[in-house]
Amino acid sequence: MTKTVFDQPSIEKMLFRPVPSMLSARAGDLPDIGPGSIALAGVFCDHFGSGAPGGRFSARQVRYAQWPALGASSNSSQDLVDVGDLNVYPLDARKTAESLLRQAHAIRDTGAKCLFVSGDYSNTPPLFSGSMVAVPQGRRGFIRISRSADMCAPVSSALLQPRSCATQAIAGELPALNPWLLLLTSSSQPEQDMQALRGCMDHVIDLTDTGGESGSRFQAAVDSMAEKCDAVFLSVDVDALSSGFVGSSRARCYEGIELDALSRIIARIAALPLVAGDLTGFVPALGATERQGSAVVSSLLEAMVKAIQKDSK
Repeated sequence: MTKTVFDQPSIEKMLFRPVPSMLSARAGDLPDIGPGSIALAGVFCDHFGSGAPGGRFSARQVRYAQWPALGASSNSSQDLVDVGDLNVYPLDARKTAESLLRQAHAIRDTGAKCLFVSGDYSNTPPLFSGSMVAVPQGRRGFIRISRSADMCAPVSSALLQPRSCATQAIAGELPALNPWLLLLTSSSQPEQDMQALRGCMDHVIDLTDTGGESGSRFQAAVDSMAEKCDAVFLSVDVDALSSGFVGSSRARCYEGIELDALSRIIARIAALPLVAGDLTGFVPALGATERQGSAVVSSLLEAMVKAIQKDSK
């Protein structure tokens, strides 16, 4: 048998090559974050909601989109830290929720803010609760940005499976008495569903017309939340974007808004005391070089980072 001789320098080069991270942030763990830091974390779980299978790979693909080996520039900010993926239990919804709550609390307990790239919207309630443990009930704000079409079965398409209302599902799981703001990026929702939504949250605003009456209502809702809340969680679904921005066949029959418009909306929310948030709904194409959708989602995540970096009130 021929004895294989490994080249030691080649092995070291392979083992210690740059690690892909979200937004090219430095890799770290709890000891590496604290006040002034923003922790980025993935949630490798898409099992317990009615979202699209494959969302658990979203954080992985966002990391590949920023891999220096693929030509992306590194992020020099020491305040941005990718702490890896949170621990989950794919066969046990209760243990997963408890684990996510504990880990989100552990991150916030360091004094850092946090953003999660989550595989499923069912992860949002424990992430919210864990991020808000130290905030009094009734002073915790929650903002959800989505298209209205995630609240009903999609229009006829063999590519799509009916999806339950993500926003209503989140609302049903979150603690009561917290101020709610739902921002929609599509105006095609049936009125009866809109009435049901208005019954379980404070503000439901169509963002397809931010320059008109909806724009005034949006600003009034933001001002109201600024008065009522000590901390706010921002949840953004990728389906808020127009389908041309994200390479997913599951989104092509929906209409949202352009990335620049959504980024401007998030910038207006930055006046609030944002301390945490999550990004849901991205079902990426797999492969280290399939980066179009991942690059767009990275830009959306970067807009959220900029908003959360701003000083709280």
